[in-house]
Amino acid sequence: MQPVSIDQRFLMLLRRVGFCSLCLSAVFLTTSCRQALNGGLDMGEFAPPIEAAGWLNGEPPTDAELAGKVIVVDAWAWWCGPCRHEAPHLVEVYNKYKDHGVVFIGLTPEGEETLPKSQEFLDSTGVSWPNGYGAEETLDKFNTQFYPSVWVIGPDRRIVWNYGGSGSLEQAIEKALRSVKPTASKSATEAAMEPAGAAVPEPVTDPAAK
Repeated sequence: MQPVSIDQRFLMLLRRVGFCSLCLSAVFLTTSCRQALNGGLDMGEFAPPIEAAGWLNGEPPTDAELAGKVIVVDAWAWWCGPCRHEAPHLVEVYNKYKDHGVVFIGLTPEGEETLPKSQEFLDSTGVSWPNGYGAEETLDKFNTQFYPSVWVIGPDRRIVWNYGGSGSLEQAIEKALRSVKPTASKSATEAAMEPAGAAVPEPVTDPAAK
């Protein structure tokens, strides 16, 4: 049996150390990926105020206009390939729900120095809803970890869904819409069906009661 030299023992030790390092690296990467896949601000948490340095595609909705609405927040950047790939789906969902009490708001961390590129991104992808630029502080509060990221916010201002959640964006919107309280006022359709100047009928009384 050939004795193991000091050099051989040293090489064996290096191999073991290297193997352990690879294992630790794999664990670290797996943990990091799992954290990244949580999609940022988690379900049930309150959404932060939506603020930006400026806006593209018009001014953002006011707090009064957002009251009781379902909000979809889309985080993107002009240089982000997956953002451009995801945009057509967002446009499709927007067109489906824009008339059902769902408000879309886009946010990008990019500032004024890249406004032409950000505007070109919106124009070329067909995104027409308001988009805030220079929104890095708000995106930090949303705990944004990757782009694109999307959150669905319920009428109580709590997060209903993010990219790390189960189900689809459409399913999350439907869930949030079910939690919207119906208003006591008449709908536009009901009001349109009511004839103009219609007299309000007087209550019927029993003649025997006179």
